[in-house]
Amino acid sequence: MIIQKRTSHQGDTTHETILKNSETTNIKNNPGNDNKDQKNKKEKAIEHKKEIQKKFDSIQILLVVTILVFLVVSTYLILGPLSMIAMGMGGILLIYHLISAQSKAYSKNKTGNRGPSVFLLFLLTSPFIIGAIIAYEGYSLLESPVRIILLWAMTITFWSTMLFVPMAVFSKHREEIQPELQFYPTVSVIIPAYNEEKVIAHTIEALIETKYPKKEIIFVDDGSTDKTLDIAMQYKDKIKVLHKENGGKASALNYGLVYSKGEIIVIVDADTIIGRNSLKEMMKGFQINEHVAAVAGNIKVRNRVNAITKCQALEYITGIQIVRRAFDIFGSITIVPGALGAFRKSFLTEAGAYGKDTIVEDFDQTIKLLKAGLITQGSTKATAYTEAPNTLHDFISQRKRWYRGNIQVLKRHGDALTNPRYGYLQRLSFPYLVLGMLVTPIIGFVATFNAILGVIQGDGLYVLQVMTIFTIVHYLMSALAIRIDNEDPKLLWYAGLLVFGFKQIVDFLLLKAIIEQISNKKANLDKCKEDRSLKNFNILKIAIIVLVLSLVIPINLVYSQESKTIQVEVKYTNGDRADFYGMSLVIYQDNNNTPFLKKEMEGNPDSVTLPKDHTYKIEVYANGMYGDVGYLNLKTEQEKINISIPLSGGIQFNVFYNDGKTPVKNALVAIKSYDGTQLRIGKTNDQGDTMRYWIQSTTKNSDYYVADVYLGEIQLTSLKQIKLLPGLTKDQKIIVPIPATVQDLITVSLYKTESEKITKNDGEFSILLKDSLGNIIKKSQTNNRGEAYFSNLPSNEYFLS
Repeated sequence: MIIQKRTSHQGDTTHETILKNSETTNIKNNPGNDNKDQKNKKEKAIEHKKEIQKKFDSIQILLVVTILVFLVVSTYLILGPLSMIAMGMGGILLIYHLISAQSKAYSKNKTGNRGPSVFLLFLLTSPFIIGAIIAYEGYSLLESPVRIILLWAMTITFWSTMLFVPMAVFSKHREEIQPELQFYPTVSVIIPAYNEEKVIAHTIEALIETKYPKKEIIFVDDGSTDKTLDIAMQYKDKIKVLHKENGGKASALNYGLVYSKGEIIVIVDADTIIGRNSLKEMMKGFQINEHVAAVAGNIKVRNRVNAITKCQALEYITGIQIVRRAFDIFGSITIVPGALGAFRKSFLTEAGAYGKDTIVEDFDQTIKLLKAGLITQGSTKATAYTEAPNTLHDFISQRKRWYRGNIQVLKRHGDALTNPRYGYLQRLSFPYLVLGMLVTPIIGFVATFNAILGVIQGDGLYVLQVMTIFTIVHYLMSALAIRIDNEDPKLLWYAGLLVFGFKQIVDFLLLKAIIEQISNKKANLDKCKEDRSLKNFNILKIAIIVLVLSLVIPINLVYSQESKTIQVEVKYTNGDRADFYGMSLVIYQDNNNTPFLKKEMEGNPDSVTLPKDHTYKIEVYANGMYGDVGYLNLKTEQEKINISIPLSGGIQFNVFYNDGKTPVKNALVAIKSYDGTQLRIGKTNDQGDTMRYWIQSTTKNSDYYVADVYLGEIQLTSLKQIKLLPGLTKDQKIIVPIPATVQDLITVSLYKTESEKITKNDGEFSILLKDSLGNIIKKSQTNNRGEAYFSNLPSNEYFLS
């Protein structure tokens, strides 16, 4: 046992014991019975599996058969052979995804030529195929748009229903036969909070009461101005309470990660109450595959008080139990919610810190994990209850924020549509997101317009038939979702609103978010200020319109310089396209030494609009390091510029104490640019080594990286002037001092089972602390809570007995 000095954020001592690779020391009673206990566990697991397999929910199967049969029969009998086209095209998409499911699409080694997603490409060209067939059948040009749009919508419905419904039931069966948890990894639960005084006590108490033996709860107050921090401090004996200046949820999460010790990170919103078994259920997801990076919880609406909240409750249930279950089979769930989500810390830190420039950090972080070739799973048994907006005003406020953030993330990760190495993210998940967030709202409004047009043209019966099919299918799918989740059947009454009313509001807000993104309207990142701004929305809107007109009209009359949009593409010197994350452009006009424009790259290539009849110098920076420069002349017809930057360099850190031989285990190494921007963060293993990081090489003498080393909450050292050569890797040795004496209180807990400590009724126990020669250094007797204490120990390696 290597004991190091650690001081908590609040000045209190941190109680911890490190024995070999474990953060918590468990000394079990009667170790001779371990093999017998393991055998009993295996036998119980086998019996449990057999018992589950005997269960057969005939109603679920009946609903699935009813949905599929109704879809096929009603299409043919009611709408005729022409509508079978839509089902046939949906079937083609279904076969494509079932065939692609045979390969391990999460492998990060998969390569291939870049190209658009076959799924999305086929779906977007479907209207033209349908239109050609309709024209061949002899319909007039005026009649065709109505049928094209409705048949296109039916194609999407057929495909999604035939794929998602059977897979949802299969996912439910797979979850039921999932084996019991074999081991309990250490879990760090992080609760970011800002002005949550009304709910934070319930959230903390629910987490304290969760049934999980190896957990730490980290509360991060993000500069609250109410009593949130004071309430959290009442639980400081049971949780770790941190406080920082207000910087947003992403900043609070990154802050909490620095102080976390668990190998699994669980994120819980401050207004969320999780189930007692939720942590244990989420850990089962990490047993499925070593590539599992995250597990999404089952979010439920707690305050079902009116039609708005009940519609949201049903929306959550159908989305999670039908759609998300299907993506769970593919290992490609695209949103691990911030309300309840678990992450393997090693993968989370490797993917990079939570982005502060996005509204929906949970969505952005999940996509980054999937692009790294990892798997995301879901656990519907890991429940969490959240407060949903209970007024239309609050609902619109929340969804405006969500949808604008979603559009931002889609734009940021647009390369996921064309890169085959992203597996199911490129084949299915990301195209489905584009379909749901960009295409569907447009289809919804166009379909509504065409339905009205169809009624005017005397095609009302056809429109009514199609709408009836959509409504019945939605009711049946809602019933299936409610049955799978064992939810309140009364919610089924609100399924109609999700087709007519609720859906139109959602489509309008999505369309509004798309338009705002296209027009580059700045998003409101501050959730807390959003409601206040909405109260004066109409006044502000009028004021902004008047202001814009008063500025734009005179400027256009006096100065109407023509601009041009050019493409900037950045490649490495070996010809590969560079990753645009952390990459920025600094543009100078003519011979001016003051930057004309600074821009974070949102893609590669990226578009830049500049005034014509000028020359420009474009500098590329990656991770804050200078890459290279390109020159552009808009006095000509140039439309694109390619800039080559040096290859990345690799670095691995080896952290040792000042004897140069003893490795520092579990040390946190944060890599920063010279301006202090954190780029990577990771921990050392038992040999004192971090993983190998590939970041932009340094070409200028003034460019360098900094490595800060922490043990717990104490910064041990900071290494500056780190240089990296293009295409080469190096090992960087870091020497840190050893503290002479550890004055902190060290707690050793004695367990008789996995989760139950010994008591006085079990007898009297003592813990002996020995040096490497077997000499007894100290002895401590356990108290009635099964705990023994040591303090003021010289720094050394110790053994417990």
